[in-house]
Amino acid sequence: MKKKALSPSALVQRAQLETEVRDVEERGELSLKEDRETVASLEAELLKAKQEMTQHVREYRELMNIKLALDVEIATYHKLLEGEQVRPASCHTAQSLTCYGQNQGNFRKTCVCVSTSNGFRKTW
Repeated sequence: MKKKALSPSALVQRAQLETEVRDVEERGELSLKEDRETVASLEAELLKAKQEMTQHVREYRELMNIKLALDVEIATYHKLLEGEQVRPASCHTAQSLTCYGQNQGNFRKTCVCVSTSNGFRKTW
């Protein structure tokens, strides 16, 4: 099979198309390279954010442990203070008092103080 000779205008058009194809390929490769760099940068930022989050969670847990210990200590002092505030002389049969308790956080609740033969007892 013989190749047919191309006209000068077809040769010019072919050269222009080949140049355009090379330019598009180069732009695509450059764009791909930039996108890979962006992905690498975002992955590095994500890793850093995960590490910071892990540190924050660790600090949060430590602070929560401290808070819980302080809550227990505060509840203990509340109970000690309640013992000093409520005395047999001030506690009459079925007297309603406002007490403080610890049950998933501080809250107020009413307790009833009942006189007994040996003094008094509180019932919640």
